[in-house]
Amino acid sequence: MLTAINDIEFKLFIYIALYTGCRRNEILNLKWENIGFNTRTILIKKAKSHYSRYVPISDDLYNILYPIKKDMGKVFKWSPYTISEKFKKLTRKISINCRLHDLRHSFATHLLNSCGNIKIVQDILGHRSIQSMMVYVHSMSDLNKKAINKLNFNKQQDC
Repeated sequence: MLTAINDIEFKLFIYIALYTGCRRNEILNLKWENIGFNTRTILIKKAKSHYSRYVPISDDLYNILYPIKKDMGKVFKWSPYTISEKFKKLTRKISINCRLHDLRHSFATHLLNSCGNIKIVQDILGHRSIQSMMVYVHSMSDLNKKAINKLNFNKQQDC
């Protein structure tokens, strides 16, 4: 997907979506002053839940954002409609059936598979209840298999 994007600003939007799991409007409302390069966090102000939250910035995303950082202003000037249309055109171009919001789901599933902690994913996504996270639990069976296979009672282990 990323290799098919020629528009640098649009590619930045997709990177932020993939590396943070933020919603479309959260990204579109993002201001440069809400990106903490020293703390490596992004402040999402009054998200869908009407609460603000901090989203960590990964090393990869930091390396993308830092060289282009600005002091003030919105990161993106697009309307929600514009970004949705850009994404629809992209998915048609590369022949995949995907919605923009699916990038949030992809982030959550990958993060859950890598860390195995549903509470961490819940916090980063800004879900107020664990029930909201149930859509991602389908990937837990693979995590459970990985976790159980780490058990080895034949070897001496430190407690």
